[in-house]
Amino acid sequence: MACGGRVKLSDFWLNHGDASVFAKSQWPIHRFIYPAWRVFLALYLLGWLIFRLAIEKNFGGFFVFLTDWTFLVLTLYAVSSCIGVIYFTFADRSNRFYSKDTASQPENVTVQDLGSNMNVTSTELPTPRRPLEGAVRPPLPHYFKFVWVLFNICLAVDPIITVVYWSFLAPQEESGLGLALDIHFHALNTVFIYADLLVSAIPVRVVHSVYPFLYGTVYISFTLIYFWSGGVNPYSGETAIYPGVLDWSQAGWTVLSCVVISITVPLIHLFGYGVYRLRVYIHKRYFGRRPEENCNLTTAEETPDTFYSEHQQDM
Repeated sequence: MACGGRVKLSDFWLNHGDASVFAKSQWPIHRFIYPAWRVFLALYLLGWLIFRLAIEKNFGGFFVFLTDWTFLVLTLYAVSSCIGVIYFTFADRSNRFYSKDTASQPENVTVQDLGSNMNVTSTELPTPRRPLEGAVRPPLPHYFKFVWVLFNICLAVDPIITVVYWSFLAPQEESGLGLALDIHFHALNTVFIYADLLVSAIPVRVVHSVYPFLYGTVYISFTLIYFWSGGVNPYSGETAIYPGVLDWSQAGWTVLSCVVISITVPLIHLFGYGVYRLRVYIHKRYFGRRPEENCNLTTAEETPDTFYSEHQQDM
């Protein structure tokens, strides 16, 4: 569906015509560099998450804060994307989309010269692999759908965490290990997800802002149930999980905060979409045209010719 098209219910689902965009970079780099980036990001974030849990004295308190929820989601995204990319790139190289034409294999052909009794032997050069005639691409693998959901959540929620924390909640004086954890959980989280947005070929759709919105709704519902059941901030012992932002003992102010953040979520996601469009534009402008969701806000339909030309570039 092109820009200005009508949004359909199916546009909200996790459908995409080319699974390879979830397993490669937007940029013309060596095919092993992108998997190496995925491995680095997964191990780095997983290391900090394990370290954070290892030094946590109140283990249950980890699951009270949106910061910890979202860093866990970010780490899960990095790890699942790493596994998906490696599997798709190295272990799932089946001929689901392409078949080798028998004419593409070198073979000796004997041609009888009608004007003489001489036999002439010639070797045909291999021809490119071509798509299966009438083949229909399988749907996006479920593991990439899972990755896409997590990616959309982090793209919108991580910047909100960064801005709110450093604007209203960050302690005045902090150093050492506490500062390092704060930087990773409240600043580098946004840096990593937007670096990944710039490096990867993962698409962004405006309508997918519904996923971070639902994620935020689940967290807010959890905090309300937690408050009703007598839960308190595990560090301060007060009802405020985030003082001045999320405190159900001051329901009016908390509801206002939730409304403002709910409005902010699609705006931040729209910003991420703008970065995605800029990424695609730069690639087309300086590295040649690449089949993408050309200004698509929703689902892109691709022809077999587009599919073939795109995968020829990837080979």
